[in-house]
Amino acid sequence: VKQGKLDQGLSLAQEAVNLEPKDATAHMAYGEALVAKGDLSGGIRELETARDQAPEILKIRWALYRAYSAAGRSENARQEKAAIEKLIQPVTQP
Repeated sequence: VKQGKLDQGLSLAQEAVNLEPKDATAHMAYGEALVAKGDLSGGIRELETARDQAPEILKIRWALYRAYSAAGRSENARQEKAAIEKLIQPVTQP
């Protein structure tokens, strides 16, 4: 049953990307589904597209960080984590 749900989610996410190719959240959903299915390189590619379209969305950045880590791409993961930390730093007034 779980495999069927994953396949259905993957299909729906891919359809969302096809319908709205400039929607970062669609790319994120598709990327996360690909990663869950075991396609790390495809998932990373989609998550990178999502990040490039909406670099301010932390959820996308975290998903990409996790995918890089799972793929053993430690330098990319480190860079992504640094970008996340920079985004969540409170803005200080001079």
